[in-house]
Amino acid sequence: MDSFTHRGGEHLTLDSAKIYFEVHGDNAGPPLLFLHGGLGTMRDFNGVLPLLKKRFRLIGIDSRGHGKSTLGTAGLSYQRLALDATGVLRHLGVERCSVVGFSDGGITALRMAAEAGSRIDKLVAIGADKMLKPDDPVRKLLGSVTAESWAKKFPESVAPNRSTRSRRSRRWSRPSCQCGWMTATLATRVRASGASAAPCWRFAAMRTTWYRAPAYLSWWSRCRVRSC
Repeated sequence: MDSFTHRGGEHLTLDSAKIYFEVHGDNAGPPLLFLHGGLGTMRDFNGVLPLLKKRFRLIGIDSRGHGKSTLGTAGLSYQRLALDATGVLRHLGVERCSVVGFSDGGITALRMAAEAGSRIDKLVAIGADKMLKPDDPVRKLLGSVTAESWAKKFPESVAPNRSTRSRRSRRWSRPSCQCGWMTATLATRVRASGASAAPCWRFAAMRTTWYRAPAYLSWWSRCRVRSC
């Protein structure tokens, strides 16, 4: 199969939530895990799967509260998302893997790579920072985000989650829902920093003991994937 379809996958119960995952590609190949960003799903990576299906065992996860995964009752944090991803890998018997993470998924992957006994061999983190400085303008920007303001500005990102599970959509559309945990989109980061909106990107590759794995970090000035 060339893509994540939200059909034929499995659910794994982890700390009050049912985490949905799919496995495609070459089952004998090295495992490659995909972690999507806030308000996304595993299907966000479908554009690159045809290029990888013959070489890797492709594992996609819908983060809790996203796609076909339920929200559960545990507090939502990057630590919790990392535990969910590790739980799925353990369930599949994956001892070592590489990870591609976007935005929140990239931050989650960085946490996984930094942990003792990490299962990650190689890591690609797109639009992700390992930490925000106390005076980072993104903090103020995210503090003003609500479920209603996000749905109004980015309706296309909300529709898949609402159509998949109407019960959860009613819950997160309440005014009290906290959306501040989401990483800022690259577009808002450009506006917050005052940088030019012209298509440009910066790529840095690093290998440090902190990550415990080769890590490739990239920052785009636009919210779209571009080929190197």
